[in-house]
Order: sequence, then structure tokens, then C-alpha cells
Amino acid sequence: MLGVDDHEFSQAVANQAIPQLKYFKVEELLKLTWGAAALGFDVDLSRAIQAEVAGRVAGVDLQDFPPPARKMFVEEALGVLWACNFAGLLSTELLEATRLVVRKAGMAIDIDVGRILSAFAQSTANSKTSPQLSPLALLEPGVCHPQIVVDLDDRLVIFKPAGWEVHDQHSQLQLSSFLQAVLGNGFPILHDVSFQFGFLHRLDVPSSGLILAAKTYEAYYDLQVQLNAGEISRDYVVLCHGWVPTQLQDIRARVYWRGLLPTSSGELGKPSRTQLKVLAHAARKGSALSLVAVRIATGRRHQIRSHFSHMGHPTVCDGKYATLTTLSSDKELCGRNFLHRSSDLIE
Repeated sequence: MLGVDDHEFSQAVANQAIPQLKYFKVEELLKLTWGAAALGFDVDLSRAIQAEVAGRVAGVDLQDFPPPARKMFVEEALGVLWACNFAGLLSTELLEATRLVVRKAGMAIDIDVGRILSAFAQSTANSKTSPQLSPLALLEPGVCHPQIVVDLDDRLVIFKPAGWEVHDQHSQLQLSSFLQAVLGNGFPILHDVSFQFGFLHRLDVPSSGLILAAKTYEAYYDLQVQLNAGEISRDYVVLCHGWVPTQLQDIRARVYWRGLLPTSSGELGKPSRTQLKVLAHAARKGSALSLVAVRIATGRRHQIRSHFSHMGHPTVCDGKYATLTTLSSDKELCGRNFLHRSSDLIE
């Protein structure tokens, strides 16, 4: 299945694999699932893999796992979930089994971290701490700052302005640092790089929009299940060059990236899918423009910008995927990349 698009070969692999699935490690089942999903899942193989993984997930006691092995098991189970959903063949059995065990794993981490924090608080109860500055006081005048728009007990939605990075320390304005300053030390996951500081997903620095974040490890894993199962929809509004055909509703192009180089779309890389609906066509100074609503089925790095550029419709004011001439002209129209995540819908 390694890039071989041959139905008879794939069927032969499936026939050989199904009786042997019980001997596969979860990591090996994940690789098999990814490969099969990328080429077009054999239904019988999909059912067999999901039944095998669901059985293992339902029967596992993650308390017996050391933390690194527990985290790896959860990530592998989520990977199988994602691949099956991407292929459109996700079973309720696998989804519910994964949801239950993953939330238990998150609860266990919350309990462990809570004990550590409690002991630390007792040991420092009499120490003096310096007053903390408001995070807004640290911003330069005129800088648009993030806003928490939904704040629940264990999760939140935050608006990321253009120019802010979710995390990674490639720019001065870090959304992770902002949340840490606003919410303090009461939510350990917001300080945990191994769990993406609680953020469920990212958004390109030049873009703006809504970001989901978890305040607890249980909520983080719960949201991860929803995201990988397709229960969370990420919607965007894009202004791009050219008149996108109204009949174009789906872009399926693999994406590939390495390091900080631009993402390329085409036949190499990871399977990716962008759904779209043309909202309006317009013209400015003889140049055609399209306003497009977008929903991503996968969340690859720079996926929307790369996909639109690949189709010959780069987004407006995109310094990475448009020519310098186009970028210079675009700045007269818009001072930032015209890509905005308008909603995160949870079914």
C-alpha cells in the first residue's frame, strides 16, 4: 500500500492482513489504516481493523502504563480514529470505545498533576511572590490583542488576531503566553508544551480567527476525539484571486512541507481535503476576486493557502504563496492575509 494504486494488489494485501490483525501492534495497525485510507479503504479491512482496535481500547487499563506509553497509546488510537473518519468509514463502536478510554486517560493526568501542584503549593505557602502585570500592559500601543469569547470550566474559545502565533516561539506575540498571563498557574496544561499548551489546533500567523483550547487534560483529550472523529467543523472566509468556478466544491491535493519552507500541494505528501463554496465574484482595477467559504476536512500546515495557490487562486495579501508583484498590489486592498477562521462548530 506504499503509494501503489492497484485495486487487485490492495485487495490481496487486505486478504492477507485481516486474519493477522490480532498480531499487529497498535502502531502497526495505525500505519495500515493510514495507508488504506489514503488509497481508498477496503470496507472489510476497515471493519476488521476498527473491531480489533475497539476491542483493545475497551480492554486496556491505562493505569498500568507509564505516562509516555499511555500518551503514545492514546495518540495511536486517535490516529486510527482520524484515518477511518477521513475514509468515511468510522464505526460507532470504535468512536465510543476511544472516547471513553481517552477521557479516562485525561482524568488520570489531571489527578496526577493536581497532586503535584498541591504539594508544591504547600511547600511555597509562606513565600512572597511579585505582583503580576496584566498581559495587556506588556503589549505595544496599537497592537490588537486576543479575546476570550467563550469561557467554560474546562475549555475556552479565544480570538486570535492577525500577527499572533498560537505557539512555537517564532514571533514575539504568542497566544500561549497571553493565556498563561490571563489565567495564571491554575491550569497546568496551559504551560505544558507536550500537550500544545492546551490548544486543539493552530492558525497561521498572518490569519485571524477562533481557536479552541482546553483548561484540563480530560477536556483536551475529549476535544481531540471530537476533532479526529469529524465532530468539530472549522470554517473560514477567504478572499482570493481570480473567479473560482462555482461548481468547484472540493480540493483534494496532497500537501508536503519540510521545516519552515512553504507547503507544496500536488501528488506528494499527506492526503488533504478542503471543501469550499463560492459566495461572490468581484473585480477591482481589472482584477478578478472571489469571496469563498471554506471548511477543512484535514488540518495540514498552511493547507488552505497552499491548496488555493495550487488551484491558481492565491489568497489576497499572502506573502508566502503569491508573487511579490501580487503581494504589493494586494496591500492597497488589504493590509493582512485575507483568511479568517469564522467558526468552530461542535456537533
